[in-house]
Parts: sequence; structure tokens; C-alpha cells
Amino acid sequence: MLTERLNQRMIMTKVLIHAVLDLAKTGRVIATPEHERILEACR
Repeated sequence: MLTERLNQRMIMTKVLIHAVLDLAKTGRVIATPEHERILEACR
């Protein structure tokens, strides 16, 4: 149970890092379905 939550957090962090890098590189965030799903999960 705990490892699963930890895993989700790591994935979330990874996605956020990628989003920030995309923003820095292109000036906009490339929203993938994965991003959408994780943002929904965060809300």
C-alpha cells in the first residue's frame, strides 16, 4: 500500500519535472494524456 503511494508520488514528480522542462524549452507545457490524468488525480 505504502509503496504504491510512494510510486505514484514519484511518477507525479517525474511528470511535473518534465512539464517544467517542456515549459522552459518551448515556452509552453506539452500536455499529454498522462499529464491530464495526473492533474485530475491531484485535484
